[in-house]
Amino acid sequence: MENSIKHMEKTTESREHKNDPERIFRDIVEKRKQHEHQVVPTIEGINDLIKDFPSTVSKNLLQNAEYLKSRAVDDVAFRELFLKETKRVWSQYIVERFGMPSKLFAKEEVKHAIDGLLSNSPELEDFKKVARISIDANGLKAVNDLNRGDHSKGDIFLDIVARVIKDEQTAGGFKEQGITLIPTSDGGDEFGIVVISERPIEKHLLDEIMRRVDENLLSDEITEEVQRALDFKDESVISAFAGFTKAEWAAKSHDEKSEEIKKLSIPENFVFQARTSMGATTLYDSFSTMKGERHEIHEGDSYDRILEKLMGGVFTRSDEKMQEYKDEFKKSLRESDDPSEKFLSLVYARNDAERELSKELTETKKELGKCLEGRS
Repeated sequence: MENSIKHMEKTTESREHKNDPERIFRDIVEKRKQHEHQVVPTIEGINDLIKDFPSTVSKNLLQNAEYLKSRAVDDVAFRELFLKETKRVWSQYIVERFGMPSKLFAKEEVKHAIDGLLSNSPELEDFKKVARISIDANGLKAVNDLNRGDHSKGDIFLDIVARVIKDEQTAGGFKEQGITLIPTSDGGDEFGIVVISERPIEKHLLDEIMRRVDENLLSDEITEEVQRALDFKDESVISAFAGFTKAEWAAKSHDEKSEEIKKLSIPENFVFQARTSMGATTLYDSFSTMKGERHEIHEGDSYDRILEKLMGGVFTRSDEKMQEYKDEFKKSLRESDDPSEKFLSLVYARNDAERELSKELTETKKELGKCLEGRS
């Protein structure tokens, strides 16, 4: 009986802990105080090599430096080993193609920022000083497919989006307000911006950053560049959209081609523009709405595990909000009375249908593979 009562008390306490953000936050702060950080070695002679590196990169390098020092026969050999290690670490954290930090870098910076907040007499409100914006470049598949698999056009498209996200026109003026923006390339058509502020980040600030990205992408100058990636005045693009192979299109007469183009009802002066879907959240918001085993914080979690979960919650929530926006955006295009937006919805929908078909085919292959394995 006594054991049952204790179990009930423990279960009740655990449930209360799970539903009380303030209590969870206090427990995290206490674990931060108890956490013994690994002492970062100071290696003479390499400070000049890392002085201009972001803190996340230099910290990783310094942690490996002691081991490299033990392997080197002299200072010259150590320096060579350290330079090789620098190139290896740098390649993980920087996407050279865009000259932008990687998603791994973004995650480490968010964890670093959270740890900094927790080490300085924090309040739960301080979790509003870290935020993440997830960005998806709409239409990359359309660009690649309608250029008949010419991925160089897709590269042009992504280069433009990346340039705008990290451009001074997007980031300008925030540094003077004590706000740091870290634009990142997350792989494929996905990008992001980590926002770290000296003061709590309000929704209007995140909205302003996203508004700047959109406005700059839709500017006349950028739109003109995007035409190099996907131009609906190009017959090759039009024929691909209509579903004809190069040979089939070439075999048609001028009148037949005109008739096929007419059937597509392409709005006069339709211009394909670089559009994005974005979603943003603060650490405070993601922490307050944590759900799912991956991100829920438990009493038995280590401090390092807690940092991982806090960081993961920010990225997951901003991705969810981005997807919610993407779904609403495509719905608004479908329901729009504007011919250009309606046509754009067809461009996106065509490729969405292909994506779903590809997904179904992959699942069918998996099921077939299981069946064949069962027979053998």
